[in-house]
Amino acid sequence: MENNIKTDLYAALSQVIETFPVIVAYEEQTSLHIPCAIYHIKENGTKTKEGMKNASYEVNIIIWTKQHDDLIVKAEAIKRNVAALQDKKYNPVFVSSDEGFDGEDRLYYIEINYNIKKF
Repeated sequence: MENNIKTDLYAALSQVIETFPVIVAYEEQTSLHIPCAIYHIKENGTKTKEGMKNASYEVNIIIWTKQHDDLIVKAEAIKRNVAALQDKKYNPVFVSSDEGFDGEDRLYYIEINYNIKKF
């Protein structure tokens, strides 16, 4: 069975927190449960008949919580789970993270970015 970054990433995130792909999140914005994670995957590489060659992915994950302590705990657990994707023939490389507070919605968030290559 071939590994699929979409299902593998979803599995890694959903072990920690309710998780949605970015498209679903925008469509169901008013009904999202907090805490949650929203992710986006941008695929890079060369498409061939056999599949993707030199596949790499730009991954953006945003975690939303009501409590700052909860945000930190969930972010660390997600980082561990994404790092464990290496066992599934991926090479996740942490790029950056940015933490903040949305005063309008009174929610804490952290955005975590990765570059992930497939072996």
